[in-house]
Amino acid sequence: MRRILVVLAVIALLAPAAGARAQSKDPNGFLVGWIGFHFTNGIGEAFENTDTQPKAIGGSLGFLARSWVSGEIDFGYTKDYFGDSAFLGGNNLMTLTGSMIVGPWIHLTANQVIRPYGVIGGGLARSKIEDFVQFGSDTQNRGVIDYGGGVMVYLVRNFGLRGDVRFMKDVGSDASSSKGWAVTETMYKRATIGAFLAF
Repeated sequence: MRRILVVLAVIALLAPAAGARAQSKDPNGFLVGWIGFHFTNGIGEAFENTDTQPKAIGGSLGFLARSWVSGEIDFGYTKDYFGDSAFLGGNNLMTLTGSMIVGPWIHLTANQVIRPYGVIGGGLARSKIEDFVQFGSDTQNRGVIDYGGGVMVYLVRNFGLRGDVRFMKDVGSDASSSKGWAVTETMYKRATIGAFLAF
């Protein structure tokens, strides 16, 4: 993760010069609808045995997207994230994050663009389990640090496709920490594909 932070910091320092060269006709925002899967080990696992992986849906709103550095608000929802509802009762995971996106615009034509990017930010993860036979119901709100990356492909000026991978690291109260809080071992890993409208 430290390497990711260093790379993003270096790119961010170069962003003003890159932004000055950005084409004024490039869209300055985007709205993405996406679907995907959570995975526990390597990213390849997200695309294997997809019938057994927790499925996620959500959307993202991007802004200030014309330059190398932009922002995004992302919402995700996963039903039955923790297991079969027949055993656990209703359960789900919701995430809401705000992130910085850093990446170049690679123009193939006047209207077709590829934008690879890295992302880092933070937000909230809300997990809920209802009527678990052994422990009863449980709802937790925890902070998360999110990071990852992906690629946006503008097929035309105002429409395209996005592939994205996010890692969300739990951070919050921790009785074992001398500070009373810590970045814990809990992590949510998500791979998604989606379509976006640019504006």
